[in-house]
Amino acid sequence: MNQVALHVDMDQAAMASMMGFSEAAAAPADGPMFPRLKVMTEDIQGLTEIKGKTKKTVIVSAGAFALDVNGTVIYADSIEFRCFFQRFLIKRYDNELVTGRKDDAGKPRAGGYIHTTMTGKQWVDERIDDTGGINCGKPAGFIEDFKSLQKDLQDLIKNCRTYRVMFGQVTMIDPVDAEGNDVTDLGPTPCIYEIGPAASKAIAPAFQTFTDAKALPWSGVMSITNVPNVNGTVTYYTPEVGVKITGTVPSDADIALGVEFNAFITTWNDRIKSKHHDLLTQKGKATPPADDMDILEELGADQFIDVSSDLD
Repeated sequence: MNQVALHVDMDQAAMASMMGFSEAAAAPADGPMFPRLKVMTEDIQGLTEIKGKTKKTVIVSAGAFALDVNGTVIYADSIEFRCFFQRFLIKRYDNELVTGRKDDAGKPRAGGYIHTTMTGKQWVDERIDDTGGINCGKPAGFIEDFKSLQKDLQDLIKNCRTYRVMFGQVTMIDPVDAEGNDVTDLGPTPCIYEIGPAASKAIAPAFQTFTDAKALPWSGVMSITNVPNVNGTVTYYTPEVGVKITGTVPSDADIALGVEFNAFITTWNDRIKSKHHDLLTQKGKATPPADDMDILEELGADQFIDVSSDLD
């Protein structure tokens, strides 16, 4: 019988640092996989019969959350999210990328993210990326006169976005499937919840609430719904968040899940580092490849949960 002994041997500040929640001074092929919590940008419509006439009806509204659970997508207008870890990364968008997707009219839909960085613990970290560069080409620091930059650099910066990536458990409130049927057998589900700059700004005060209470986010839950924002012809959604600090003490299962999240982060960063190094090698600019300890140290692995295994 295999037995895995899990130990937490760190104080509150060290644990907060490891999880990515310390206060700032101002999907991998070979690791564990988790479903991604997404936000619907369009309604899902179905048909209903009213007074003998068939009419369209909205089954799932835009702004609802969606989670693929073992091949079945589950939807909910609101969720409770218990956050274990958070990290930040930069992605670069290409408006001309051929995706093979089509819009509702059957026309080809272009555009997609083509490059990404390693994850870091702070919004403003500099991170190596999968182009062999830093921050997907986006200059670090504040740009005082954006319009003075060359047009191609302006366009590149506009296409780079910093994402907040949260690892935790989601509880879907009153969930339904794509046909509107109630889903009753879904409990708290491990997932990855990734949000862009506007949503990240909206959710930041919730994390500050935990910090002010000297509590780690996994000791409570965030109740989240999405609200629409209109910018010209574009509607986007940002979270409206309430915080409930319950004082939950992490169980052995929580610690084990935290170890899996750590493994995902490590594998992701390892893959980006490897590609970064390979590209620099092709250009004759490579430094010696980072070993596993370098990767773990960059992730703050000296503060990781200690895991030991005893085999009988």
